Amino acid sequence: MKDTRGSVALLIFIILAHIAYFLPQDQSKSDFEVSYPVTVCPGQLPDSRATALLPTSSVKTRLVSGVNQNFKRSSSGKVSLDSGAILVSGNPGNSIVIQSRSSRWTSAATCSQGIGTEWFVGGTANVTSRGRLSFINSGLAPAIVDVTAFSENGASPTLSYSIDPASEKIVRMDSIDPGANSLVIKVVTKSGRVTTFVSDERGRGLNNLGGDYISPQYKPARELIIPSITNQIDTAYRIKHRLRVMTTSRIDSRLTVEVISANGAYVPVGLDNIKLSAREVRDIELPRLDVGSNNFALKLNSDKPILAAVQSGIIGERFIDFAWIVPGRDFKESTLNFHGLEPRLNFVGERIRITARWSTRQGKTREMELNGSDFLTWLIPPNSRELTLRSSRPIVAGALWRTSDGITYLPLLPSAELESAIRPVADISVIQPRG
Repeated sequence: MKDTRGSVALLIFIILAHIAYFLPQDQSKSDFEVSYPVTVCPGQLPDSRATALLPTSSVKTRLVSGVNQNFKRSSSGKVSLDSGAILVSGNPGNSIVIQSRSSRWTSAATCSQGIGTEWFVGGTANVTSRGRLSFINSGLAPAIVDVTAFSENGASPTLSYSIDPASEKIVRMDSIDPGANSLVIKVVTKSGRVTTFVSDERGRGLNNLGGDYISPQYKPARELIIPSITNQIDTAYRIKHRLRVMTTSRIDSRLTVEVISANGAYVPVGLDNIKLSAREVRDIELPRLDVGSNNFALKLNSDKPILAAVQSGIIGERFIDFAWIVPGRDFKESTLNFHGLEPRLNFVGERIRITARWSTRQGKTREMELNGSDFLTWLIPPNSRELTLRSSRPIVAGALWRTSDGITYLPLLPSAELESAIRPVADISVIQPRG
C-alpha cells in the first residue's frame, strides 16, 4: 500500500514538472527605478536680470538648449539665467526664480516639470500689455500646445503652437486675444514635454506699470484659498486689490468671498452671492477691508468650479508694481532656499502647527515651532538658507515680499515626490534559449 502511494506521488510530481516546463516562460523581469523629476526654470527676459535659487549647492543644472550638455554643480546654489532656460536635476526641494527690472518690477516663479493642463489667471491683451507666454520644450522631440484665452467677452478660438526640441518659444500675450482687458489662459500640452511660464508686464509709452510672473493653477475647484495678501505697506505707498475670477462651468454660478486674518474671519458687504456668468472673466475691486495693517487671506466658495487670483498693486514715489496672488496648494512638507531673502510667509489652516527648520549662512541649523489658528504670519529670519516646513496636517501658504524694485508673491508648493518607472531586466534565456 505504501509503495502504491509513493508511486502515485512520484507520478504526480513528474506530470507537474512537465507542465511547468512546457508553459510559456517569462523572457524578462521587471525592476522599478525611483527618482525625483527634472524641473525647468525660465530664461531671462529682455532688459532684466534673473537668478535661479536652488535648494542646495549640490543640485546640478544644464541649459535646455543643446542635447549634449552635461549637468554641472553650482558652487553657491545660485545660477544666472542670462543664457536661457535651464534644467534642474531631480531633488526633493523646490527651485525658484527671482527676476526683476531695476526700479520697475520684481517677480518670482517656481521651477516646474510641466503639467498636461495648466490655467493662468492674470494678464491683459490691451494696449498696455507687454506680457509673454514662454513654452519650453525640454524633450528631444517636437511638441505641440493648445492655448485658449478667456476674457470678459468669453472664450476665444484655440490656437496651436509647435515647439522645436530642446528649445523655447515666446508668444506675446496681446496676440492670443487682442484687445481683451482681463485674461484667463488655458494651456494644454498635446504632445512632448513642455513647461509653460507666463509673465505679465505692462507699460504705457515710457511709463512703467509693473510686472509679475503668473503662477499656474492645475484644476478648477468650488473652494479656493488665496493665502497671502498684504496690507503692510508704509505710508509712502498706496495699495489696491482686485479679485479676478471665472467659472469654468457652462452654467452661471454664485460666489461668496470670506476674509481671513489674525483678527478672525468675516464676509464683507457686497462680497456675498456674487453672480458669475459662465466662462466669462470678471474683475472685482476689493473694498477697504477691516484688517488694519495685517496681512490676510481670502476663502472663495462657489456652487460651480472656479479659478481665481488677486492682483495687488502698489503705487509710490520709487516705483509702480503689482503681484498676482494665486490660490495655494495643500502640503505637509515644503523645502526651498531663499538664499538670504526675507519674505513674509502666511499660513492658512484650521489648526496651524508647523515645524520650521533652516540653516544659517554659517551652516548652523535652527528650528522653530509655529502655532496658530486660521491665519498665521511669519517673517523668515535674516540670512536664512535652506528652509523646510513640516505640518502634521495639510496646510496652505504663500510667500510675499517687497524689494527695492517692487513686490512679488510665490505660492509654497509641496516638496517633490519620487516617481517610479519600470526598467526591464533581460532574462538569460533571451540570449541562451533552452536546449
